[in-house]
Amino acid sequence: MKTNVKMKSSSDCRLSIGPYPQFSYDSTGGGGPGELSIGEDKEGTAKITFLPENFIVPSLNFKTTKILGIPFPPGLEININTKKLEGYLNKNTGEVSLEFEASFKFHIKDLYSAPDLIIKTNLTTEIVTQRGKEVRGVRLDKESNVKLVGKSLVPITNDYLLNKFLMLPSEALAILNCQITID
Repeated sequence: MKTNVKMKSSSDCRLSIGPYPQFSYDSTGGGGPGELSIGEDKEGTAKITFLPENFIVPSLNFKTTKILGIPFPPGLEININTKKLEGYLNKNTGEVSLEFEASFKFHIKDLYSAPDLIIKTNLTTEIVTQRGKEVRGVRLDKESNVKLVGKSLVPITNDYLLNKFLMLPSEALAILNCQITID
């Protein structure tokens, strides 16, 4: 048996790639519906699946993204297309762990369009270590708030310019504040 869930992203998110500083990302308006299996185990863990075809991740652009407080240059944009977002949620402890897979499409107006970057990571409410530093998620609370953290290795592409610009292969980090509500 399944029940409906919904994820809604917030304005206070952070992303980084390679040696570049973390940038702030306003993902307001993102999220989507999903399903939570009712047949949870004795510890309260249930499978959670969000529907990729209905899941919105706002683009990174001059309206949503700032590096060192300065907006992305106009015309530079990264579109994100979710391929997979599923895992588990523990209703007793608030722990969440989601496998996330998405394609990231970088382009500069009509001048340049890079090949898709396929990113795979585990978004968790627990601890992720990046470059020797711990980044801690926050478990789902009574107000449905959660902080998910995840890191991944961004692979090298067949695009020399993109590889040099992002210094690929390189590690990426995501810190996502959102709400997960259960109907």
